[in-house]
Amino acid sequence: MSLESGPYTIRNGGRAIGRAQREDRSLRPKGVFVLPPDVEPPVFDIEKLDSGNYTIKAKGAPTTQINNLVFALLIEEERAEKWQIVHIPQHGRHKYIIQANDQVNGWVAPEDPEQQILSRPLIIFPSEPPQYPPNEIFEIIPVYN
Repeated sequence: MSLESGPYTIRNGGRAIGRAQREDRSLRPKGVFVLPPDVEPPVFDIEKLDSGNYTIKAKGAPTTQINNLVFALLIEEERAEKWQIVHIPQHGRHKYIIQANDQVNGWVAPEDPEQQILSRPLIIFPSEPPQYPPNEIFEIIPVYN
């Protein structure tokens, strides 16, 4: 089940994912984090590209991986990653892994809240169908008006 372009929320294990509520005012890239439990999940704009990959925008800024962490780019948007968002129905209806275009790294949620989303090689358990650890599985749910 591929995603269509539109607004979505992203969670990991019921925890909201998004940019920090308070950020510095610089134009430096802004981290994408596991948010505190009391925070409503922010909306991401996900755009499906002709290649079948996606741009994922957090607060309007496209995301990328820098030094094994996921960031939103306020400038130099051409550096945005073209993510692969892969449905993994064996884990549930709205469950996905998010991989970089080169399929080397993917999104991994740290255990603790207020920690930045990692971009590192994904662990795949050898089974049919493949299984993934919970910190690599993201629930991506469309936001309906």
